[in-house]
Amino acid sequence: MPPRKGTQPWSPLAVWFIRLLFLVLVVNALWLWLGKDGTLLQHAFYTTTSKKTVVRQRISSNRTSRLPVFNNCCRGNTDSLSVAIQKMNSSQWRFNKTAIDIFRRDLLEISHFHEYFTATKKNSPLNSLMYFFEKNKKVRIPVSGPVWFRLPKELPFSKDDRFNTCAVVGNSGILKNSKCSNRIDSSDLVIRCNFAPVDGNYTEDVGRKTGLMTLNPSILIHTYKWLLMRRDQDRFLRDMGHYGNALVYTNPFHFREVTDIVIKADLLARHRHARQKLYFSHPTYLEGVTEFWRRRNVTERRLSTGLFLTSAALALCSQVQLYGFWPFSTDRQGSTIPYHYYDKSSINSMVHNISEEFGHLLQLYREGIVNITTHPCESHPNSSKLSA
Repeated sequence: MPPRKGTQPWSPLAVWFIRLLFLVLVVNALWLWLGKDGTLLQHAFYTTTSKKTVVRQRISSNRTSRLPVFNNCCRGNTDSLSVAIQKMNSSQWRFNKTAIDIFRRDLLEISHFHEYFTATKKNSPLNSLMYFFEKNKKVRIPVSGPVWFRLPKELPFSKDDRFNTCAVVGNSGILKNSKCSNRIDSSDLVIRCNFAPVDGNYTEDVGRKTGLMTLNPSILIHTYKWLLMRRDQDRFLRDMGHYGNALVYTNPFHFREVTDIVIKADLLARHRHARQKLYFSHPTYLEGVTEFWRRRNVTERRLSTGLFLTSAALALCSQVQLYGFWPFSTDRQGSTIPYHYYDKSSINSMVHNISEEFGHLLQLYREGIVNITTHPCESHPNSSKLSA
């Protein structure tokens, strides 16, 4: 068709420029959609389907809208839980070694704790692939040089390691004014959750001793602002320093979006010669623990940190005592308590079904497998032998 009267045909240069502009816009849109908007650590990951071509993609370090925020919640029939707790008040309690041994045997078999509790050079060979634990099981991680060389040779705990007494310290507000520090710190191994404070006025309630501490990647993002500024890096290292020589257990292979920030935290800790060493969870272990509890009728999609740590303690310890596990917004006397012992947050959002999990922990309590402390320790001097 001839050009309309009064108009000039596009020059080849203009057509070329428009096509180039369109291509740039398309590439930029794909770049943002895949998360390729720049990162300090450009680690490559691979998306694979059965026989399709491998597509290379990188993780974004500043996309927050799709990141999971790991808050817990309380939902479910709390009335029935309350009744169950009240019925347990008057009964004497003791550990049931036979029940513990059977439980541990099944847990170790299904979770592969002694093979995959952390990623190591042995269980994650150089240039091998592993799946991310959640969200996109088709995304696989190449265990290549930058990742592989910072993995330890072996697991931090051997099959022969067995602690007699272990305390798993949750973060519930039930710990406030509990004066449980002596009982907690007298344990052979103390396991804590997600950088919960142990200094200052908190010490007399929760103690200071720490052997194993979890670090949820969301803390690096929300509390320490992606570790972008020097002041946030200093604050992260200072807070981590409160836990002595604790093993810091974190999850770079849980979600695709958090891997880069965890690797950065590990590099920072090494570069600044932190006393603590970061260990990376292996997706096979996380999947195994989830499957174990699913077989015990835990229906929630994502287990809480507390249930994961209770599982680890039962794999490592002869006697497990739980502190700071409580699914209610009031204590046993009916007084309102905060969600965490160290802040004023309330139980108003939903990711984990904490009341359901607590019901399963109560079942373990009834079987003599774990003990649960929910009374102030000073007012119950024999609380280690009494019911919750």
